[in-house]
Amino acid sequence: MLSVCIPVFNTDIRDLVSNLSKQAVDDNLDVEIRVYDDRSHLDYRKENRIVAGFKHVIYNELQRNIGRAAIRNKLALESEGTAILFMDGDMQVINSDYLQKYYNLHRNESVIVGGIAYQKELPGSSFALRWKYGHLRESIPADQRQIYPYRSFMTGNVLIPKQLMIDNPFDEQIVGYGHEDTKFGYQIRKLRYPIIHIDNALMHGGIETSKEFLFKTKVGIENLVALWRRLDYPSDFASTVRLLKTTQKFNKFGIRGLTLLCFNLMRNNIEKNLHSNDPKMRLFDFYKLGLTLQALREIKSV
Repeated sequence: MLSVCIPVFNTDIRDLVSNLSKQAVDDNLDVEIRVYDDRSHLDYRKENRIVAGFKHVIYNELQRNIGRAAIRNKLALESEGTAILFMDGDMQVINSDYLQKYYNLHRNESVIVGGIAYQKELPGSSFALRWKYGHLRESIPADQRQIYPYRSFMTGNVLIPKQLMIDNPFDEQIVGYGHEDTKFGYQIRKLRYPIIHIDNALMHGGIETSKEFLFKTKVGIENLVALWRRLDYPSDFASTVRLLKTTQKFNKFGIRGLTLLCFNLMRNNIEKNLHSNDPKMRLFDFYKLGLTLQALREIKSV
């Protein structure tokens, strides 16, 4: 059996689950679709309860919010399949054979990453940064992702053997937004566990505004630096994360101070560009570098 596991928080998942249920029925697949709501607002829960009546679906509402890592671990523990297909609740199915492709591979003892796609047209100027970043940095063909297989690991669309997941659960000390998937990717890299990248994308539907994305970026970087510190700053972890790999080059006496001085002088103008309808990725890269160096300096002064 293949277990499709979807954690949900304040997202309308009716279309996503409907499409998955239909594919499972049409292709006669031995599949369970577990949808666990992490204490969303009541309006979302009322809308999403309809999926409980779809074929192959097991719908569960948690009584309290337990967080991104813990709900994925709970889904894994309670699933009955030999492999777990994790996807985010804000994804959209765009291929009629999406589930069949993973089903054909679910007995393969590998982690299999399907990729993420973004809509071709910009949905609005307020979404420009997230949309452009997604197109340029995340929507990457499988052959390119396979060059650095562990670097492109995300939980939004990934098949994981259940036993691997049980033996290497997501780190529940990571709270808020981001990087429980980075830690998991690091763990399986240390195990030399194979990752196979395929072209079986889901569409990222619920993209954030530039303002929301910049806030999440800051929180994610703070989580990343805190995680790196907790691991005692291993260089092999940094090599898994492009941002940390770059940060190491600048986190040196003299260079660090000059970089942070430039960052603080330019920060307002950079943020103005990143909120515009034509955000520059080089400026976003420098912005993230500045935030990372700042977070490192602050965490070491505690």
